This record gives sequence, structure tokens and C-alpha cells, in this order.
Amino acid sequence: MLYQTLRDFWRVGYHADPLHVTLEYQDGSGRFDDPERKLTVLYGAEDPRTCILEIARPWKPRPEAADVINAVPEPELASGENDAALLEEMRRHAERDREIATEPLRMPIDLYEKKKVHVELERYIDLANLDDLQIIRALFAVPSVRTACDAQGVTQIDRSVLMGREMDITRAISGRMMRAPLFGTNFPGLACPSRHPGAGFSCTLFEARYTLRLPPITEVMLSPDDPDIQLVATELGLLP
Repeated sequence: MLYQTLRDFWRVGYHADPLHVTLEYQDGSGRFDDPERKLTVLYGAEDPRTCILEIARPWKPRPEAADVINAVPEPELASGENDAALLEEMRRHAERDREIATEPLRMPIDLYEKKKVHVELERYIDLANLDDLQIIRALFAVPSVRTACDAQGVTQIDRSVLMGREMDITRAISGRMMRAPLFGTNFPGLACPSRHPGAGFSCTLFEARYTLRLPPITEVMLSPDDPDIQLVATELGLLP
């Protein structure tokens, strides 16, 4: 299917104004940010779980606890020293290092500076479906996208590319879609499979091609007690 129809969606954004984006704060590092740094995009998803997963998943886990524990040396005094208090202090530090290494990982702390927002658009819009083979083939033939693919050694665009680290390719896709029609349509945004398996689609809306109906349907400050935070934390094996 060439497009995904969208009317309402969820977003996780900074609490002061979670639906507002500016080039000042959209630094070009997002998966579908404008490569020319001229237009903003609004990221969202069909449910809050997907939004939270998209934010939480990039955080790299620390080294395995066993590796850290094995790297903590057994405390001992230098040759000729005989300071029981110092040795005991060294042992306490080593034990604390081991305790820290075995503590479960937590959700990214900056999630709690954000709100989840459920918002409706003024009208239905059709997003280009990046899971559609016709769309992908047409985009692969676009010179700017093909150049980005060649630079990364990518011979075809598939889900692994869209959900991977080849963000020069995904940004080339959004830059092209912002500035020229595809199949005769100026799409207002993109629908792309989430980077987390089984988490549905994320959506990217292009500046000036959508209108939000305000106030939002729901606007909730995230906290460790939030049920969506707890759901994602459980999925990822993290503490809220």
C-alpha cells in the first residue's frame, strides 16, 4: 500500500511545548531530519509505546556486569604498608564497584523531562509508506538517495536500512520527499516501521503540510509510574 492514512497520533516531546519543533533544537541528527537544515519535521507514532521505544532504544547498555566485576582488583596494600583502616576503605570501594555493576539498567533519565501527547489533525492525511515496495524502488532511483546509498555501500533499501544506522540515506529520503512529488503526490510526511520489532509505525510530518487540532486530546507528564513507561521498561529489561 502506497500510503498510511493518519488522523490522530502520539508524540513524546519536551514538557514546555511537546508539539513545537524548531531548527534551533532539531540538530539534524534525527532519522528523517531535513538534510538541508531548512525545514522541521514532527516525529510521532500510532501509540505512546512506540514513541517511548524510539527514544529509549538508542541508549547503549553499559558493559556486562560480569566484565566489570572481573575488572575490579582485589584490594591490597603496597609492599611494606600496614594500614588496616586504609585496606578496609579499599575493600568498601571495591564492593561498591561490584554493587553498581550488578544494578539493573534504567530508562533514560531525560524521558522524565517530557510529556506524551495524543493529538488530532484537522484533516486526514496520507503518509508515504516506506514499507511499500513501489515507494522504495522509486526512492532508490532518486539521484540524491542513490548517492547516499552508494556512499554507504547499500545496494537496495529495505527494513534493515530504514531501521539501521544509515541515517544519511533516511535523511536523503525525507529531503527528497519534502521537495518533490512522488507518483504525482506531494506527501505530507512518511510512515516507517519502528526501529523496535513489533512496535508498529512511526510517523514523520513535514513542516507546513499538516495542521494540528488543539488542545491535544491527552497531555501527560512522563514519570517512572506511567503505565507506558513501565510497559517499555519491562520490554527492554530496564528499571523505570
